[in-house]
Amino acid sequence: MDRQRKNSERMFPTIKSELYVYGACAGEAYPPWRCQRHLHHMMFELNLVLEGSQTVIVGNREYKQRSGELLLIPPMQPHEAYVDDPAGMRYFVMHVQLDDPAFLQLLHDSGKVYFAGDEEVNLLLMPELESIMGLLSDGSSRISVFHKLYGMLDKLEKHLLRERERQPVSPANTLALRIAQSIERMVTTPKDDISAWPADWLEEISRKLNSTRKHSYRVFQRQYGMSPREYMTILRQQEAMQLLLGGSDTVERIALRVGYDNPQSFIRQFAKWTGATPGEFRRNRRSQEDIYYLIPLEVQSMNPT
Repeated sequence: MDRQRKNSERMFPTIKSELYVYGACAGEAYPPWRCQRHLHHMMFELNLVLEGSQTVIVGNREYKQRSGELLLIPPMQPHEAYVDDPAGMRYFVMHVQLDDPAFLQLLHDSGKVYFAGDEEVNLLLMPELESIMGLLSDGSSRISVFHKLYGMLDKLEKHLLRERERQPVSPANTLALRIAQSIERMVTTPKDDISAWPADWLEEISRKLNSTRKHSYRVFQRQYGMSPREYMTILRQQEAMQLLLGGSDTVERIALRVGYDNPQSFIRQFAKWTGATPGEFRRNRRSQEDIYYLIPLEVQSMNPT
């Protein structure tokens, strides 16, 4: 007797991906060109020197980046660069925003941003970057660009996974990242009133992460070259800038969102950060795309001198 056949199916999870490319550009720079200290909001930077050299400071480490060398800078890492060689440099830079927490975690966990010309990451990514640069220069379709970009990210992810298997992440680095993520959630989560901010927020974060306030402070300072409070200040600044340019909330509402119960205090502090009041900043920079990938710590200093 034939066995009765039954219908069956296997369900797979819904998958969504959003990928943005900001500030992709190729150029030349000569002394005394300088890009002041800044960071990127939820984006990582691919920075390639094609000819010449530049000096780049990421966090509290300095790198002399020469022709054919690559920097891969994770989100929220303060960095700056300058050119002091009279011969100058040619470069290609691109900022990528990807809504893939697992991938971004791998970038943070690797702990490495500088790759010499003969390193595996450089050998893997160089042909892809040159191809993307060519596609952008030719005005190719978005599908062509994203096809090549996703292929490059796939290669990078596989490499980072292999590296993590060979060299496990240190507990200190993991703790520092979790503190940073907790601070970011605190700053970017919408709030109805100022009481949503814990009075001693670092103590609260440390408790949730099974750490002490003192240990959390020390680990974070060592990993990022700044205190948790300095990091929070940077995030409050960039969040305020994003809200001013990306939405229609009032200045009063934005002040509350970033932890100020007094709008006048927020306006004074914002003017110290940027050299402009929130209203002036919104009017003057609404049409400039650079703010979406460049979050300067000193906005007035961003232009080359």
